Amino acid sequence: MTLTFSNVQLQELLHRWRGGVQPWKDFLDTRKFAMPKSLAPAGQRVMKNVDHFRSNYIVVVICVIAFAVYVLFRSVVFMLV
Repeated sequence: MTLTFSNVQLQELLHRWRGGVQPWKDFLDTRKFAMPKSLAPAGQRVMKNVDHFRSNYIVVVICVIAFAVYVLFRSVVFMLV
């Protein structure tokens, strides 16, 4: 079983995904951080935040994974030298 994309499908997918990335200044705006008044709405706030900034979180996770792979690769190469 293989998964294939045409160039048009891949471009359309990337365009939709990039359109979902919210402005980074909004994503990193610490002035909007506040403790919830009670524990009950905290879960709803987290889910709303994840839903709104989903693409931003994906970019962060991809960057962290890429950095981890880079560090791991460098340490393996260093050990072999």
